[in-house]
Amino acid sequence: MNHTLNRTVLPLGLLALLFASACGGLPPMPDNLAQLDSLRSSATGALLRVDPAEEENLNVRELLDLSVENLQRSDVFYERAMDEYQRKRMPEAELAARVGLMYFRAAENYARAADARARLSSASAQFQTQIQRRNDFNARLSSERELITLLAAVQALFQRNEELRRELATLEEASRSETRAVYAIQEARIEQRTAEGLKAEEYATDLLREARQLLTRAQTRFDDGNLDEAHEIAVQALDAFRRASERARPRFMSEQDRLMRDTRVRALFEQAQQIFFEGARIDARGLVITLPDLFESRSAEIRSNRTYLLDQVLVLMREYDNLSILIEGHTDDRSRVEAAMAVSQTRADNVQNYFLQRGITQSRLNTAGFGRESPAFDNRSAEGRRNNNRAEIIFLFE
Repeated sequence: MNHTLNRTVLPLGLLALLFASACGGLPPMPDNLAQLDSLRSSATGALLRVDPAEEENLNVRELLDLSVENLQRSDVFYERAMDEYQRKRMPEAELAARVGLMYFRAAENYARAADARARLSSASAQFQTQIQRRNDFNARLSSERELITLLAAVQALFQRNEELRRELATLEEASRSETRAVYAIQEARIEQRTAEGLKAEEYATDLLREARQLLTRAQTRFDDGNLDEAHEIAVQALDAFRRASERARPRFMSEQDRLMRDTRVRALFEQAQQIFFEGARIDARGLVITLPDLFESRSAEIRSNRTYLLDQVLVLMREYDNLSILIEGHTDDRSRVEAAMAVSQTRADNVQNYFLQRGITQSRLNTAGFGRESPAFDNRSAEGRRNNNRAEIIFLFE
């Protein structure tokens, strides 16, 4: 008989980072990131990575598709968390890992629901088989005892069928509750970033503090499994963050107006408006120029008939050569989250290469891909989706 040594196997991601930590002085991995890394490397994580196309039952395949989609979203936030952790940006790593963990749990729930539905389908098939057998036996059975035994077996299968139906209903309800809570918490965090971007910390301190406390409570309830309560508190946090944004916005805009009084900044904005019209705007980072319909859907190649837009940006970049530039890539919603994120980053890199080839120095340029997460146009229309295949060029004021 073979014997296997009992030993602890650490997740690969955690092993790599422990090595990096020993060599480079990384801080301890946040709990949520460590937990997510462990789950991804576990047997459960491996089982979740199935191919829904191999499932013949359409109802089961639908739930597996949802499980895979949530797992892919979890992968995106895991990679983002690992990147932020390696940069020692612990709050950003903690936030990304927490969202990734939420999506991983949602994927688990959908996988459980798919398994329950598959078992329900199997039990139903067995039930129908037993019914057919009963009908066949009715023509042949000569004794009342054999008939009673068969009917009892059919009744037992019927009861098991009902138990599986109830189990499936329970799992589907749990999945819906968890998904609602995840989305509410995520939406509150997005609004939190908006409020903080409007300097609510300075202009709406009390409301921002209240909203943060509510969000912390919502996350605690979620971690404890109180999903409905977590959803309710997250909605309250979202409302509080929005009120903080509304209170801070007038003073923030006043500060932006003051900034616009700077002659050089005002001149840049006016020039951009003359070229790009409503495609030029000011936000907390600086001047944002939106270049819509710059790429074909799912492609990272710049459309040849739209390069004139980049040439117009080059004019401003050369005139205002003291400003750093951030290039953002975006997509429509017709690709999965992970694929859209990869394409958007390649789009940003291709725009950067276009500028580098025309004399802009590398030290001024940075890139970021946002996938399908920040649409500027309505994805429900063909025109909106086409325009969301875009790049945004930000002239950074600070």
